[in-house]
Amino acid sequence: MKQPLSVGDRLPNGRSTLLAAFSHVLDYINDAGEVVALVDATIGPGPNRIVLFDIDPRWRWIQITEDTLLLEDTPQSLLGSPRYCSTLCIAGGTWENLARNLAGLHEWLAETSTGNGTARLLVDPQSVVAMMAAERALLDQYRQGLASVWQALEQGSSVKAGVRLLSGLGPGLTPTGDDLLAGVLCALFLAERIGLRDTKERRAEILQTCGNTNPISRTMLQLIGEGYFFPAIKGLLQALPGATWEEVKRQALKLCSVGATSGLDLIVGLILTCQRLNRPNPVEAFK
Repeated sequence: MKQPLSVGDRLPNGRSTLLAAFSHVLDYINDAGEVVALVDATIGPGPNRIVLFDIDPRWRWIQITEDTLLLEDTPQSLLGSPRYCSTLCIAGGTWENLARNLAGLHEWLAETSTGNGTARLLVDPQSVVAMMAAERALLDQYRQGLASVWQALEQGSSVKAGVRLLSGLGPGLTPTGDDLLAGVLCALFLAERIGLRDTKERRAEILQTCGNTNPISRTMLQLIGEGYFFPAIKGLLQALPGATWEEVKRQALKLCSVGATSGLDLIVGLILTCQRLNRPNPVEAFK
């Protein structure tokens, strides 16, 4: 077997059993509920991914150590394979630059993507008319959950009520509500990295509360909340604080191509949460 193309930097050691098999992804879960993925080059690297030339759904279990991947009874060395780095590198960025780029991103998505799911949250609710009743009701639930989280952040109170409203809500392998929460977590992480406010406790509370979802989505949220990002997310987050608008747009297009709407939903949660964090007296919001 050929050497893995990429090895993630947040792989859970030990034995994991097959959870779900897709054309380009095999998801495995361990006793702690952590998910690790074997993927092919079509999917690419990530913190909890090992990229192989070929994957086989007949592999019912795997075992990972620091230097070896055991595919049932077949050992595969991880030594010498490129290691994916999932942490952010932000140099010279400011919250003002980030807010300016996010304003441009908001305007651009509001003009080009308002027919797509949660992008409707970026425009005046009264202007959104072409929706089925069930779709509008679901959008209202997303709006209510986000508003509850934002109010709690501003008041310095618990975010649990809003997180429970969003966790596991909506369609998708990573449900739309979880993708919005991922955007909230990204916003809080950026706020801390740029020096606006310490958000560790808030992120930890979100992670402790979002248990009402599937293991794949829960693992994604855990990684993002702890500051470990998949390439498309990492590219946008690193660009927002200091890059040109054209570079931000380029990275946003990459993220929007992730999943049916997952990347777009994350961006919506990120934009709207950052805007709330940027309201007057942001220091008071986190006391």
